[in-house]
Amino acid sequence: MIDLLWTLCKYVLFSLVGLLTYLVYTVIVQPYLTRRYYMKYSNVQGPLHVSDHYYPIIGNFIEVIRDIQAGKVFYQHLRDQGNTICKHDLKLDFEGYQYSFKVVSSKAHQEFSELVPHKVDREPDIYGFGKISLNALFQTRTSEDQQQRKRAFMKLLSLNSSSRYIPDFINCLKNIT
Repeated sequence: MIDLLWTLCKYVLFSLVGLLTYLVYTVIVQPYLTRRYYMKYSNVQGPLHVSDHYYPIIGNFIEVIRDIQAGKVFYQHLRDQGNTICKHDLKLDFEGYQYSFKVVSSKAHQEFSELVPHKVDREPDIYGFGKISLNALFQTRTSEDQQQRKRAFMKLLSLNSSSRYIPDFINCLKNIT
């Protein structure tokens, strides 16, 4: 009986060590390596802006927390960094342990919009609520089927002919008041 209990504890311990190793790698090591990789592209007048400090687990959200604790509006750090960020085309942000590239300059916006949907297309959101709607209209990549679904959906909404419902809205509001 003790051997069975000892074996069970051993497997639970191995599982916890494996889970802890995975979490440390995913939440701390991988974002650090990503940041270190993209730091070589962050010249003074270069295309990419990477923040000067790295905060594991919380990412760039620490700036929002500091703004709120200082009694400022939550986006004050963006105002303060505006003069340095505007010299770059892209900004690398860490939202927790996930990173994202933010397009900053108008030139980069123009270049990016020329690539959509031929070279760059939407990536399905496989985390959180995205798991629920993997085949949703705005989750699937652009194709002829997706365009046809989108046209049918917009036709069903009949946004172009919504003005015919205005009298009904007015009658309903009159009844309520």
